[in-house]
Amino acid sequence: MTQLEKNLSALGALVVVSGALGLYAYFGVLKTEEREAQRKETSGRLFAASSPGEKLPDGGTPPAPVFTSIVVKAKGEVTTLEKKGEQWWITAPMNAKADKSAVDQLVSQLQNARVKAAVEENPTEADLAKYGLDQPRFTVTAYAYLPDAKGEGAAEPSRRREVQLYGGIENTFDGSAYLRRGNEKAVYAIDGFAKQSLEKTTFDLRDKEVLAIDEGSIQQLEFKSKANRYQLERAAANAWRLASPKMGNADSAVVSSMLSSFRNDRAVAFLTDSPEERKRSGVNSPASDVAFLQASGEKVRIRLSKVKVGADEKAFALRESEGEPVLAEVALAAVTALDKSPLELRDKSVLSFNRDEVARITFAPGGGAPPIVVEKMSSDAGLGEDWRITAPGAAAAKKWKLSSVLWSLSSLKASSIGEDHPKDWVKYGISASSRSVTLADNGGKALARLELGSEVKGKPGAVYAKGSRGAVLEIDSSRLSEVPWKTADLIEQQPPGIDGGNPGVSSN
Repeated sequence: MTQLEKNLSALGALVVVSGALGLYAYFGVLKTEEREAQRKETSGRLFAASSPGEKLPDGGTPPAPVFTSIVVKAKGEVTTLEKKGEQWWITAPMNAKADKSAVDQLVSQLQNARVKAAVEENPTEADLAKYGLDQPRFTVTAYAYLPDAKGEGAAEPSRRREVQLYGGIENTFDGSAYLRRGNEKAVYAIDGFAKQSLEKTTFDLRDKEVLAIDEGSIQQLEFKSKANRYQLERAAANAWRLASPKMGNADSAVVSSMLSSFRNDRAVAFLTDSPEERKRSGVNSPASDVAFLQASGEKVRIRLSKVKVGADEKAFALRESEGEPVLAEVALAAVTALDKSPLELRDKSVLSFNRDEVARITFAPGGGAPPIVVEKMSSDAGLGEDWRITAPGAAAAKKWKLSSVLWSLSSLKASSIGEDHPKDWVKYGISASSRSVTLADNGGKALARLELGSEVKGKPGAVYAKGSRGAVLEIDSSRLSEVPWKTADLIEQQPPGIDGGNPGVSSN
């Protein structure tokens, strides 16, 4: 063999050895480290849904688990949660809707929380007692499945998963808590927030919104109390009307605020529904009684009472619907949240019109003085719109002033509503010679008219008015400060010969 052949042979052997060392380094070291890292990643989670490198029967990598049932034992109570559709329900010790926020936190911890450290790898009985795990403070048993590409798999045994968590005492040094998992011997430390989310009683996990009704689903509301009685009906998507004791538009903002306040009063305790508890809580003779008719046709009735319990006054609510009745203690404010007079609920808007449609405004000062008429006109080159005084003379009008007037009139509210469609308006000081404001569109069609009468006796600053509804209204005269009754209040630039206080405006 020549020297060249010897050198090539040696080089080939070196390459083979180097390749073998490289493969060993990759498969024997790097891959081992990856597997170890994966093992730590998996075992570090509270709910280890898969083993390192596990493949499902279809060859896929296990996806995030979908939880279907959870059993929580804490503080002497056992609560069973089951997911039905998109909602969680308590199925034991009673059948009730679960608190979405509490269950979401619990599930989030099962999915994402990790152990902070392994405190004891092989604890003794004495160690378990030291960490409060000889008799766990709480136990969580969670059931889940690993969904396939279609999101299914709950019925396949190979995709089902289960874990049991046993919680111990709190470490007062850093707020962490001790925990064991399934059949593992080790004692772990977990974050204090994770413990709080897992250690839940039945009350903690139960939905406390016993007064909650989705406003958008309500079609009718009937309320009764000692002081008030009314019926509201849905008029449009965001509008309500009074159907009783008198027909009329309701103030939708007031109704929405009232319903929001009512549904935000949560239960502070639950009672076992029984004839004895209904009598003791006073719901058989309620202070307030409300019935809701929903778009689905479901009817919900809620009776609220207020009774003396020892030295305290407490409020109770009985909710009856298609499900099981719920009897609960609620905040005292819930009893009066819907207790409004029909007058409080009635729409007190004085005028009803669309500001964008107004093209002509007539201000009648009253007392025989000629009216002031302003009209909207296109500006030069068609850029925007201007207002001009067209009677009793002609002049440019203050655009900003008229914009302010229209806003004030559109938001004007009555302080009180009196007689509907009276036969004699004169007794309220309203006649053909009264002060008035008439709004019309581009074609001259009247959109709204406000007529002002005499002062209301015994109510300084209040005047009678007639607006869009045809009822006798009382309004605060200070709300009319923007209304111009003289040309000087409207004119943009006073040409020679115009008397700011006189209606005689020169034409130009």
